[in-house]
Amino acid sequence: MNRAFQSALWSACVLAVCVVSGQQAPTFRTEARLVVLHATVKNSRGELVTNLSRDRFAVFEDGKRQQIALFRNDDVPVSIGLLIDNSGSMRTKRAKVEAAALTFVRASNPRDEVFVINFADKVHVDVPMTNDVHVLQAGLAHVDSIGGTAMRDAVDAGERYLAERATRDRRVLLVVTDGNDNASACSQASIQRLAEERGVSIYAVGLLNEEDESKARRARHELDELAATTGGTVYYPGSVDEIDDAALDLARQIRAQYTIAYVPSRSARDGSFRKIKVVATGSQPLAVHTRAGYRAADSGEATLTAQATPTYRVTHTYTLGGEGSWDYVVPDPLNHRLFIARQNRVMVVDENDGKLLGEVTGIQGAHGTAIAAATGHGFATSGNDQSVVMFDLQTFRTLGRIPAAQDADAIIYDSASNRVFTFNGDAHSSTVIDPVQGTRITNIALGGKPEYGASAGDGKVYANLTDTNEVVEIDAKTATVSRRWPTAPCRNPVAMAIDQAHGRLFSGCRSGLLAVSDYHAGRIVATAPIGQGVDGTGYDPAAGDVFATNADGTLTVIHQDAPDRYHVAETVQTPPFSRNMGLDPTTHRVFVVSAKFGEPPAGGRGRGAVLPGTFSLMVIEREPPVR
Repeated sequence: MNRAFQSALWSACVLAVCVVSGQQAPTFRTEARLVVLHATVKNSRGELVTNLSRDRFAVFEDGKRQQIALFRNDDVPVSIGLLIDNSGSMRTKRAKVEAAALTFVRASNPRDEVFVINFADKVHVDVPMTNDVHVLQAGLAHVDSIGGTAMRDAVDAGERYLAERATRDRRVLLVVTDGNDNASACSQASIQRLAEERGVSIYAVGLLNEEDESKARRARHELDELAATTGGTVYYPGSVDEIDDAALDLARQIRAQYTIAYVPSRSARDGSFRKIKVVATGSQPLAVHTRAGYRAADSGEATLTAQATPTYRVTHTYTLGGEGSWDYVVPDPLNHRLFIARQNRVMVVDENDGKLLGEVTGIQGAHGTAIAAATGHGFATSGNDQSVVMFDLQTFRTLGRIPAAQDADAIIYDSASNRVFTFNGDAHSSTVIDPVQGTRITNIALGGKPEYGASAGDGKVYANLTDTNEVVEIDAKTATVSRRWPTAPCRNPVAMAIDQAHGRLFSGCRSGLLAVSDYHAGRIVATAPIGQGVDGTGYDPAAGDVFATNADGTLTVIHQDAPDRYHVAETVQTPPFSRNMGLDPTTHRVFVVSAKFGEPPAGGRGRGAVLPGTFSLMVIEREPPVR
């Protein structure tokens, strides 16, 4: 979308509330400055009409014609939330619903970004915002169906997530449910009013044919009201077998919409509901579907904002014990497990209670772990013998050993190419592995000493080159270096995290800086100070926070104000040498490991040996804001 159009779509916001358990949760209400409509046009045969010009449309607000300020009829990328009923009654339907959700995503604009909320009694963001179909597929397949139906709470959470994390101007929720809401804290009246104010289009698929007749009628009424208010559509398939066709039709509708904007002739922001009607003329009768209206915010309404900045703190510490040093901490978000490298093995730990689930053994110099969930295989680098151990993700049993290169260290999985990439420090190379067969494809010369890396999910892989102070870009499919750029003023870049939605890389540098790269442009766009001795970084897209764990006993938290603007939000104290971390984006927990050490070596430089039984895992979480 061009800058002029983005600028014109801006509108100021004040806050509305949905009262949940006696607390006020902030949500957004659109002001009557510029009203943006997304309209679907069909002919008398129900076919989409996509070639109308601006002069064929007329817009009316409360019966008075408005002057159209902006008009587009191209395929605009969308931020989409898939809200999927995960109640017990959905158990037999989940497989077909998951398949239909993937059909919907694949038929949508490739530039769309999607997140997944599963809801039963509670609401969970199970897949953060992404455009990687493989990540979505894995996230959808992981959930069990159990509990009630908190549909309204899911809509509220989805709209708030879009307000916080969406990068597209057009925002949509698609709700899939098979029953009446019986578990939400939000009332029907409150969620309906919020729908009038937030500007998110709500679409739905109601699988109500097996529901009690009276409950089905109530569910249908609520879904119809939400869709009519926001300009969405509801489908009621005769059976779950028809849901795939409904998903495909919805994707086509969204891609074929017109975007129309106007400045209301009635400028008062008095909190009243303004009805909207859009008419289109052509060679045959045309029907226009858009939202029914909007609520003009009262400019005198109080703004509910946090009175104190949310902070992070250590909420749990689990003693894991065992002997040996450690390296990378790699979360498995779908299973809420951690893979922690421990010198001659990889510990597999339950994120929720710190219990040891098992170990991957037979490793000589453990460093990194990569998870290729679709193949059922995990991969652990064994640096001392220049190899990679392939293991079963369920049993942790070793399945094979793959030759790599000297100092095989970090390792990642790239879903777009379905390949695993090691970063071999002293060999200045990356080993490319087929995760299905467990065989080496090739070694790529990188022209420098790689440390950690990241996958962009679009066929590109990135790594820090710590000795040349560069970021290198690898074309994952051709297994070649495609670009590189300097990280100056950041020196000795080691740790790396990624923000796929905004195209940003975060390189943690031993010179005490975090360098932010625009990886589309291939250049550094921002820096921020961090602690000394960094070895781990992470990025939480939901919070917009970047983390750096440092050997000086600090966790630096940097907030992303905009893709090219950052500030240090706080510094969390951690034990000395706790420089490795992992972040689970589904729970927003940061995991940091540490231990107690014996006497330092002669000369007093460095740390002593890890004292047996002292190795521990810390869970760091964000405290809720004070209101």
